Amino acid sequence: MVVLEHANRLIERDFDVSLLNIGGEGTLEWFPNNRAQLYSLRTNYPKAFDLVVATGWTTAYKASLLGLQAKRWIYLVQSDESRFVSKDNLEADLARITYHAPYEYVVVAKWMQEWLHRDFGKNALYVPNALNETHMFRTAPIAPRTGQLRVLLEGPIHWGIKGMDDAFAAIKDLDVEVWCISNGKPKRGQRYDRLFQSVPYDQMRAVYSSCDVLLKMSKVESFSYPPLEMMACGGTAVITRFTGHEEYASDEENCFVVDIGDIPAAAKRLRQLSQDRVLLAHLQKNALHTAAQKTGWGKSIDLLQNLFESDPPPAVTPATAFEQEAFRTLALLVDRLVIDFQNNRVGSSLGCLQRLEHLEKRLQHFKTLSGYELLRRFRPAPRS
Repeated sequence: MVVLEHANRLIERDFDVSLLNIGGEGTLEWFPNNRAQLYSLRTNYPKAFDLVVATGWTTAYKASLLGLQAKRWIYLVQSDESRFVSKDNLEADLARITYHAPYEYVVVAKWMQEWLHRDFGKNALYVPNALNETHMFRTAPIAPRTGQLRVLLEGPIHWGIKGMDDAFAAIKDLDVEVWCISNGKPKRGQRYDRLFQSVPYDQMRAVYSSCDVLLKMSKVESFSYPPLEMMACGGTAVITRFTGHEEYASDEENCFVVDIGDIPAAAKRLRQLSQDRVLLAHLQKNALHTAAQKTGWGKSIDLLQNLFESDPPPAVTPATAFEQEAFRTLALLVDRLVIDFQNNRVGSSLGCLQRLEHLEKRLQHFKTLSGYELLRRFRPAPRS
């Protein structure tokens, strides 16, 4: 959604924007009034650009393998994607390595700006996320209130980092009405009064507007739009202290913030809101004000336009032909390793690995650019 906001608003400013989806086929019909052209790897996608923006760790590698030609390469980092899987997972290593890549960097939250500088020595432009006022606003509820506090749970049920099990545990013994939006069905024993699945984006505001409070117990987030969207639709939220919440959340002012995994604290806060409707109204009023302040993409697109139309910063010099070839080799290695890892094979990756080791002897400092030392040491144990 953020990428589409960027793309469409740049198009309104007469930029020529193309989107290339490396994940397969798809459409953008879900995004209202999209004007951006979408290509897949199966299509005859354009190759020559003034700049290429990669986003998502796989694209940081893949972009160099697609025959794209550009004067500048930019990496839009929307999270620390290594946290999406366990620390010892190969994908976590591959994601971390991309934060060494020789790109210019853009981030969507301040914590990412600080993290990239602290852990990887990268300077990044902060382009804050915003709300689209034509998508998210308070509207008529789809069902009348019952008198109970109506709590909304939102997130993939079977993806542990989203904390849905904690959310169901928090509401288990409360006298509240529970609505749930998910791409899966709650587990046995997880109670709810109404379940929504595959809700079109332009209908989300009606669900938000029908509820009093969103309970979001995520363990990992980069920004998390649902609490802010809930605020724009007249509600408040009980959320965990995930990274990115500080972009809009103020504990006891416009929402309640509890520690990650603190189920009793979340239950306590919901019980407070159920029993004290004056407090609920206070948080909702402040939340609506917060959402109004975050509405409007103009300033963020100004920052992007200034970046795209400016010269590259002095710290970012064009990669030499050798460095480009070395990173391309790294990308090939990653492509093969991921496929082999998924198919429980490693043999076909070894030739590329040996080539990368040869490159290392010729350019010792390249590992500081790519961080590929992690992969160079990767020697999967033979399967029994």
